[in-house]
Amino acid sequence: MEIVNFGHFQAHASDSILLFTNADGQDWYDLRAALTTWDIDGSFVDAIYGAWALVDPAGVITNVEYDPSRLVPADRTVLGIDANWTDVTPGHLYLDGEIVPPPAPTADELRATFPELRPTTFWKAAREIGVYKADVIAQINAIEDLGDREDALIDIEECLGFLRLNPLVVSFTSTYNITPEQLDDLWLWAANTQA
Repeated sequence: MEIVNFGHFQAHASDSILLFTNADGQDWYDLRAALTTWDIDGSFVDAIYGAWALVDPAGVITNVEYDPSRLVPADRTVLGIDANWTDVTPGHLYLDGEIVPPPAPTADELRATFPELRPTTFWKAAREIGVYKADVIAQINAIEDLGDREDALIDIEECLGFLRLNPLVVSFTSTYNITPEQLDDLWLWAANTQA
């Protein structure tokens, strides 16, 4: 797959018009016009590359289009790719002139996608591993700092739902001697029982 890097474009205003230029001083609109074909009515016909991608400064592909006029390259690098535009996926990385899949998500990135549990579901699931709400509240009531104690009580008694990465939930792994993976399994089981 041929990949052409047209450079990193920055936005700037000129006479109240927003322009995008790369480090070589090329204007995005002029460059794009030379790489595309339009019909007499001004409708896009085709471009010299089948896929056009925007890449953020971290190297992540953020947008992919078949028509480069649909791209706004503010603080982005523009790639022309000799491929079908559906073969390139946002989220992939552009590294050393190649498009590569993103790294596998970390355990916490996966946990951040876990569904929220309603309080009733959360506490019933906690009971399955020997964690009782009354015991947790007793531990919170033993916190010396009144503000910290009140914050913790509000967090568990007034919340509308629990997220897997909630600090209280994370603390269960050490407080109750269970592994994060065991808690993950319990969490997903509980999410599937939630109506």
